[in-house]
Amino acid sequence: MALEIKGALATSMMPYGLLIIKALVTDMQPDRTVLAAMNEINASRRQREAAIEKAEAEKIMVVRASEADAEAKHLSGVGTARMRQAITEGFKGSIEAMKESCGLEPREVVHMMLVTQYLDVLKEFALSGKATMVVPHGPSAVGDIEAQVRNGFMQANMVT
Repeated sequence: MALEIKGALATSMMPYGLLIIKALVTDMQPDRTVLAAMNEINASRRQREAAIEKAEAEKIMVVRASEADAEAKHLSGVGTARMRQAITEGFKGSIEAMKESCGLEPREVVHMMLVTQYLDVLKEFALSGKATMVVPHGPSAVGDIEAQVRNGFMQANMVT
């Protein structure tokens, strides 16, 4: 635009002996409608960029939350595996100790442990007062539960 103004000035001033070398435009005042349109374009561009940035931030938050959830589940699994390992080692130690001190066979020790755990569960339910549990109880109830557990172990052994 400055070059067009310089060209027009140079042409119109040449008959008077003036040579225009440069035209400096310092303040442009476009029409109000043009100025409003330009401002609206810039505002729209900024709003679009803000929406993109907001969407990216939300995406990052969702990804981070998913990563945190996956890590929590992984750690929960590790904790469960360690707990089961400790239970297994405890049972193994109990079986070995009972075998050495009382001369019981591992099968008899497992039977005794199952009966003890069964009675402990019944005691906890009775003392809690918060739960109701209907359990078949009679002379053969413990034997029935033991048989169910034993059958479960035997079926598991057949699968593996």
